[in-house]
Amino acid sequence: MNKLILYTYLLLGCLFVSCNDSIDETVNERTSFNLDLYFETYGFQKAEMSTTEDEFSYILKIKNKDAAPLDVTLKVDEQILNDYNSVQKTDYKILPASYYTLTESLKLNAIETSTPIVFNIQKIVDELGLEASANYVVPIKLQSNTADSNNDSIGSQAIVHVAIADPTLFFDDKVVKLVVDDTVAKPILKVYAKYNFNNIDVSKFTVQANPDKVATYNAANNTNYLSFPAGSYSFKSIEVDKSKHQLTISYELDSKLLDTEGINSYLLPLDFVSAEYIIQPDTTINLDVSFKSTKPVYEGVFDLTTNQPPTNDYFGYQVTIDLSQAAKLLKTTEDELKIRSNIVFYAINNDDRTFMKDYTANPPGFWFSKNGNAEGYNDNSLMYVEYDNDGILNIGQFPDATVSGDKYTVSMALVYNGLMVRYNIHLNIN
Repeated sequence: MNKLILYTYLLLGCLFVSCNDSIDETVNERTSFNLDLYFETYGFQKAEMSTTEDEFSYILKIKNKDAAPLDVTLKVDEQILNDYNSVQKTDYKILPASYYTLTESLKLNAIETSTPIVFNIQKIVDELGLEASANYVVPIKLQSNTADSNNDSIGSQAIVHVAIADPTLFFDDKVVKLVVDDTVAKPILKVYAKYNFNNIDVSKFTVQANPDKVATYNAANNTNYLSFPAGSYSFKSIEVDKSKHQLTISYELDSKLLDTEGINSYLLPLDFVSAEYIIQPDTTINLDVSFKSTKPVYEGVFDLTTNQPPTNDYFGYQVTIDLSQAAKLLKTTEDELKIRSNIVFYAINNDDRTFMKDYTANPPGFWFSKNGNAEGYNDNSLMYVEYDNDGILNIGQFPDATVSGDKYTVSMALVYNGLMVRYNIHLNIN
């Protein structure tokens, strides 16, 4: 007798903890019920719906073993609920039939048949109340009307819980950490939110960056976040993925206005306002933004200056770099650097992070534009820098590109064995 009672409770336990389990080909390995007729999802399960909708259809999928025509009945069964409440120590009640519709008699003509429970959300909330509605379930027994069809007490039972919620946007946390790997292009910050309802309308909420809150946040939390300066960020877009019930909110950064090499992170508080939707866990979501350094590492940085008059030809002026000094920094010898085939230069673009490695003037050398980038020889060219021999750089201008008083700076890196020395070359027009 004790063994029989224990077995009964094990079966009930299997029923009551199998919420949202789906039957598959391995079901016989984990349950003992017969597979002639059963709910694909059996046991306790939540019908999650939102107050944004007047009605909601929760789909029950019924499996029929061999697709032979079969008449079945879906019956609200109080005993199923009594057993559940007894085992789980809960006090759920049966939702009155006036709050939903369910087709009680079906003819199955396929291996899988779907039938809905249509909940009247508006009526449930108005008459029972949103909070109280969570106390209700619909306990359903699937029964074949054919005498020789096997119905199992586990697979043929479903307890559908009424889970109505206000429409809510869910963020992972009040503080969302983001790390920017690439600061060369304008980085895009993306923060994600889930929502628990259908047909979201992005016009029913606003999001506004509020850097003025950073000081208050730091004082309250003993932190040292930096505030994004004006012009360093801009709203980009809100994208909706209906299949995932997910929002993607994007901001674009201008990293040139930020200290991307500092040790402190930036904080961008985003204020959400909505009369329709709830925002969780808070109406202010803080983006904690840090940067991985992308600046090249130089063993040394040196300044070279050439003073030249305006010119209408390509005449070059010589400037000398200290090869002995460079050799020490590059962990080689001056004799090695005097071998022309060992000399490699990169042009450093004006973002201070990217290089032009393909020579655009006589190698090793580059044509630079007025913006400081090595953009090749064209009508926008300003000056060229070419390495000669023994540490000598020839520096000349594009004809009629300068006037007296102009000042320009371009930069190159001398590269050897993975190490670099930087030279900032200043062109002053007298």
